[in-house]
Amino acid sequence: MQLRLRAQQLLLALLVLTSLYASFQYLLWTFSAGKIDVDHIEEWGARFDPVREALPIQRGTLGYLAEWDVPGADFVASDLDAEYIITQYAFSPLILARGVDHEWIVGSLNPHAYELWKQTRVGIYEDFKFKGNVYLFHRLDLMK
Repeated sequence: MQLRLRAQQLLLALLVLTSLYASFQYLLWTFSAGKIDVDHIEEWGARFDPVREALPIQRGTLGYLAEWDVPGADFVASDLDAEYIITQYAFSPLILARGVDHEWIVGSLNPHAYELWKQTRVGIYEDFKFKGNVYLFHRLDLMK
């Protein structure tokens, strides 16, 4: 009976220590993840401010092109939906639709993805490059 009680106490102590260790590791991770006062959505949207200013339209639909739309380009799959949604927010009230079947297209492409897409794209485009791997494409063969 004494041995069973000792084993239970040891297991309980091990559980408490493991829990404390995991909590401490999580606390360290949250500090390294960044400051809470940084607004990542605002930072992401600020990347597109120069594009918004360069756009000749104030309402309508824009195309959206990112690395995952380019065959052979590297991308982080966990970022797909979040980046698209935040970019939609940044261009509001304009509507962002994935794809290149629009006269104006916003691109968020790393240099390698841009070069791959440039080699395989269909249509006639005028390209405008901005800081932060942001592009604005004007599809000339769809002009109204």
